[in-house]
Amino acid sequence: LATERAHGDGIFVDVDSPEGLEDIFWNTFGTQTSDINCLGFDEPSSELLNSFADYRALVANPRTEPAPANGVLRRYLSKNNNNLLRLPSLCADPTATVLLVYRNPVATARSLHRQHLRFGISQNADRFTRNYMGWLAHHEFGLDHRPFCFATPEMDKSYTPDDLNYWLDYWNAVYRHVLAQSKLRFYLVNHDGLRAEPAGTLDAIFAVLGVQADSTVLGQQIAGPDTNNNDGFCPDLLRRAEITHRALLGSPKNLYSPTGIFRS
Repeated sequence: LATERAHGDGIFVDVDSPEGLEDIFWNTFGTQTSDINCLGFDEPSSELLNSFADYRALVANPRTEPAPANGVLRRYLSKNNNNLLRLPSLCADPTATVLLVYRNPVATARSLHRQHLRFGISQNADRFTRNYMGWLAHHEFGLDHRPFCFATPEMDKSYTPDDLNYWLDYWNAVYRHVLAQSKLRFYLVNHDGLRAEPAGTLDAIFAVLGVQADSTVLGQQIAGPDTNNNDGFCPDLLRRAEITHRALLGSPKNLYSPTGIFRS
């Protein structure tokens, strides 16, 4: 029986729902930073990347299952915030299509702050929740939150995760880093644009992935745009985040813009 997931965000899961386990692979075979205050990994070697390719192939097309009837092997889908830590290597893989989704800074900060407080309560009440999130390297929020090591030098040390402004500062540091990676091979996907024009954005995503799907039907399942307010945010921090957001919106790496422009 499907129940709403722990985030309380209207997404329902059951025992057959997919789970992201790949950070167990990286934690087992990769080299994690020794800094307990932030999350980082050494750039993977070519041997480790080859092993990761084998891992993906086994997950997407298990040898114990019959091959797809149409003869086309299934693709491996990775939805993992920690991929930002390995972005250069993932983007260099010729078999990969990297989609990097960004959301407006105010909505992102409010969402992360809300989840941080929510999971802090649930992790205190249930040891398994805390242990499981740590096992999967879910350090995005909660009692064991660890920001990305590449972001911390740009952040204001006076903010703590219980402060709404911490998350806006973190958003700004992360996406300034993303903008600095412009030479890498990835596409930006505007989360707010997806919610404003779902069919157009989905068509662009399906085109770059070579997927045949009905964007109109699928688009009806996507929630409408956020309603934002800036209450509680530091004005100077908000100004800097808005500058970063405008740079993301103006980047030629955007796969699709609400004006109907496709990128390739």
